[in-house]
Amino acid sequence: MSINYDLYREVFDIIGKDKSNIILINNFIEPEDLKEIQDYLNTHKDNKEFMGGKDLRHADVIKENPVVANLLKKYENKTYEVIKEKFINRYGIRVLEKPENPTHFVKWVPGMSSKLHSDCEKPDGSPAESANFFKYNLAILMYPNNDYVGGSISFPDYDITIKPNPGDFILFPGNSYYKHTVTNIEQGIRYTMPSWFAFDVGVDMTTLEPGRKYSYKDSVQLWEGQKVNPVGPGHED
Repeated sequence: MSINYDLYREVFDIIGKDKSNIILINNFIEPEDLKEIQDYLNTHKDNKEFMGGKDLRHADVIKENPVVANLLKKYENKTYEVIKEKFINRYGIRVLEKPENPTHFVKWVPGMSSKLHSDCEKPDGSPAESANFFKYNLAILMYPNNDYVGGSISFPDYDITIKPNPGDFILFPGNSYYKHTVTNIEQGIRYTMPSWFAFDVGVDMTTLEPGRKYSYKDSVQLWEGQKVNPVGPGHED
């Protein structure tokens, strides 16, 4: 199915190219919730099936720890409240309340990094149609730990580099105005809790073929330092 990406570009044009759209909130995750999440992730630190794009989704987590699964949903809802304040109310745009890619856990190990990219557009600014990446319009990253070396997220166009602290939250647009990198993990394990929300453009568009179970192996991967291509999307900053 062809998409009308101009509908998304119109919203990005409203948001514009402004440094203030890269939003950092410290201590977004409450201390007691953070401890619960950290304890859960520590049980997976030696699990080589959980790495890079091979992430832990809500459906996986709820089988092992319903409390942590509820926390994923809690902070997903809290995330949308920030989106309402910082983008919907500020710019008068519409954003779907249900995320295009719900909150989940990603594990980064030494040797992994992410090259310069944007989440919903290709390097030439055209829409990333594969796996519906073109709907990754607002990126959210929550960080449960910082006991690792490397792994800073950088936005070169704005001269911004962030080494997040546990509990921190970052929100930014997914288009090519907000290209970013993640530096090499030199030591330790870096965890992230990403999600993506789509603009409400009044039309339900998809590039997924009806009846087909989509494999993210069909997508261009952005992971570096991993010999085997992960099965996840690769925008897991």
